[in-house]
Amino acid sequence: MGKATDTLIGIGGALLLVLAVVVSLNHKTILTPNDSNTSNVSVPATTPPSSPVTTTPAPVTTPPATSAQTTAPTTTKAPEITPETTAEPLEWTENTVSGTMYVNQSCYSRTRAIMGSDTVRGYSYGDVVNVVAVTDTGYYKLDNGEYIHGDYLSES
Repeated sequence: MGKATDTLIGIGGALLLVLAVVVSLNHKTILTPNDSNTSNVSVPATTPPSSPVTTTPAPVTTPPATSAQTTAPTTTKAPEITPETTAEPLEWTENTVSGTMYVNQSCYSRTRAIMGSDTVRGYSYGDVVNVVAVTDTGYYKLDNGEYIHGDYLSES
């Protein structure tokens, strides 16, 4: 069997053992002294006995033996809590401008004002866009927060 299968078998066996211990802790088997056939009666652990009783521990079943496994102890790292901050500093600078420009060649707008950033949507020749800023990377920021490189825009 593969290593993953052996691991799953080991985990399953451990879970069965834990389940058996929990069940044995939650139920007591009692023998009633006046009972002629001495049958066992299982009652929840929270039920108080009405007469003196003798308790016997429930048998613990052990999982079938599996091959020996060595596992390194695992440590879990607490999740880091970072305080909310304002927007990350931009990798470019923006100068405010205001105006209408036209797409002079089919292109895509981008999420950031750098080459290779994710595209947002396609624009076609003649589409009108409202520009709110120009960056030092050559991109224009549109009023919807997207960026188009200046090579694809003109003023007429």
